[in-house]
Amino acid sequence: MGLFSSSPEEKKREETITKIAKEGVSSLVDEKDLLKVIIEQNHTLIELMTENAKATCSLHGDVGTGVPLGYQRDYYTKIQKYIKE
Repeated sequence: MGLFSSSPEEKKREETITKIAKEGVSSLVDEKDLLKVIIEQNHTLIELMTENAKATCSLHGDVGTGVPLGYQRDYYTKIQKYIKE
């Protein structure tokens, strides 16, 4: 492979992204797995918002850093009752 060639895994990932962009996730995922997809999406969004809030707080000082971390902690506490052990 050349210096700028994509690996087979990267090519497959790019194809999947393109397919999702054109057709949408719900048309590509088995119906029984849609709830899992929604949960993964929510988790990713929560992580993204937490990191964004931490970055914003770091620009303005550490005073507000505890706020997004507190919300994240509350989220994990609330869903703990649903986690299989």
